[in-house]
Amino acid sequence: MSNLYYQFIAAWALALFALLLGRYVGRNSPKFPESIASTFSIFFAVWISVFICKLAFSYAGKALELSEAAQQGYAETILPVVISAIIARKMLAARSTASRH
Repeated sequence: MSNLYYQFIAAWALALFALLLGRYVGRNSPKFPESIASTFSIFFAVWISVFICKLAFSYAGKALELSEAAQQGYAETILPVVISAIIARKMLAARSTASRH
């Protein structure tokens, strides 16, 4: 049971990091929506994408027989964060464009 708890916390923390990366990194960074519910829905979507990416890259890393360090570093951390940050940025940009009209 405690293993699932730690996996949830790790995915939650990575999702928060990806959301903040999507918001603050790069030119013309989109702003958070005015509504807390919209921001939470974007965070929830980013959390789901982190979780799915961690599962997918974890299985791919094991299938490619990556070393433990490469598995932990790239497949289970960096790639899910980068992909989820891109998703967060796209969702934040779509929300800010929709609120302007």
